[in-house]
Amino acid sequence: MTIALGNFTLDSTIPIPFTTNDGNGGAIGPANDFEVADFVIYKESLADKKASTNGLTITTNGDTVTGLHCLTIDTSIDTGDAGFWEAGANYFVVATPDETVDSQTVVGLIATFTLDPDPFDEGEGNEIIVWKDYGFVDEDGIVRIPIATSNSNGLATPDAISVSIYKEDDAAEKTTANGVTVTTDFDSETGHHLIKIDTNNDTGDAGFWITDKTYHVKIKTTVASAVSGSDKVNLAGVVFRIGCQKSDVQRLIGSMITETTAGRLAGNFSTFVDNGDADTTNVLDDVGGDNGPTVLQSTTIATLASQLSFTLTAGSADDDAYNGCMMIIEDQTTAVQKARVQISDYVGSTKTITLQTAPEFTIATGDTVKIIATPKQIDGLVDPSIQYVPLVTLSYTGTAGTTLHMRIDVVDGYGRIVDVNALDAAATASMTVSEHSQDGGSDMFTKAFSAGDQARKGFEQTQSNPGFTDDRQYIAQTTVTINGTPYVNTETVVNFG
Repeated sequence: MTIALGNFTLDSTIPIPFTTNDGNGGAIGPANDFEVADFVIYKESLADKKASTNGLTITTNGDTVTGLHCLTIDTSIDTGDAGFWEAGANYFVVATPDETVDSQTVVGLIATFTLDPDPFDEGEGNEIIVWKDYGFVDEDGIVRIPIATSNSNGLATPDAISVSIYKEDDAAEKTTANGVTVTTDFDSETGHHLIKIDTNNDTGDAGFWITDKTYHVKIKTTVASAVSGSDKVNLAGVVFRIGCQKSDVQRLIGSMITETTAGRLAGNFSTFVDNGDADTTNVLDDVGGDNGPTVLQSTTIATLASQLSFTLTAGSADDDAYNGCMMIIEDQTTAVQKARVQISDYVGSTKTITLQTAPEFTIATGDTVKIIATPKQIDGLVDPSIQYVPLVTLSYTGTAGTTLHMRIDVVDGYGRIVDVNALDAAATASMTVSEHSQDGGSDMFTKAFSAGDQARKGFEQTQSNPGFTDDRQYIAQTTVTINGTPYVNTETVVNFG
């Protein structure tokens, strides 16, 4: 009889009990005690056999019971078998003893087992479909969708990523790829990718992009399995709605500049600084000047501690006076080299600035800085570099009743995955998972993520026995708190089954 032992974690010790019987079914031991050399272990196929007996022990006629034996396998020992024990692989154990049983030569498959894959592996096993509501498209008319792909070795570069776009509940499909770009391993991060959809580009798709319409994006990725080498398919989707496009925003800015007295214009125009558009380039330089209320401080970098922290030559004596403001940094020798950054903290006594993210170029002592009194949100326009969105991945192996693995990544408004620990080592998160309203809407559980749950730039946690049922939809409502500010995602829907 073969025992299907199921799943074990890597480095587990696995006991395999088995019995021997005579021709009539009675208990009988072997002619001599079994030896570890009497057993062979295969991985995935007969072509991959364990080369040594290291890590194996055998007990014959155990507990003084004739015919009851136990083979024990310690998968933490790979001496002489480097790479044989692999998360995600299937194994089978065959007895080929040189001892006879009831005067007969025997060969038998006694057990099978699997070493579990990485719990956050989205590329192996279950198909996961995640619908993320990105809301309205505004500012530059570009939708930025970050995705991640992995196999049992962790984050992995996919063999292919395909994107299909549908308007109004799949009624019409975009017929060309114009305006759609896919950047694999974005920002040199293996397994992290960025899909950009330019809703200003309707070449070959005239009339497809329409204000106040809803669009569905279906994303298909194929990733080679680290175990078998064959492709595993993942599906994901995004829903968004077009609000106002870039040309509309530019016209709005033009009318505001025309109708507003110079030096009193307030708003979040950081997206349009030095972007190459004739009607928006250098808006901040043209409005108000250095002495206008838009510019709170124009000075230089006095001392530089890092690319995220430095002191000013001149500045306010009040703590937090510049928190949340935008800063334009200009290279002291190359005036066209500028960076737009967000200030996360200011200490008035030392005039110390702390930035949300590092500038695009390497700054130095003596570089010119301008601090802009830009509110975080004006007329629906949000600075993408400080607006964070939690992204949720839920996965499990086996049936829906087993352990659920949860991961939260955080992206900014440009679709870039940010390092939560670098932003705030004390950042926390919470997730409430409930049934979809069509399945009852009941809350399943709430999980708190502490700073200690930060892992691989985001958060990771597990939930035992979540109570899920196959072929059901579940909604994950997630909040990530970074530097005291909560960022919420209320519309992650997951199908299991």
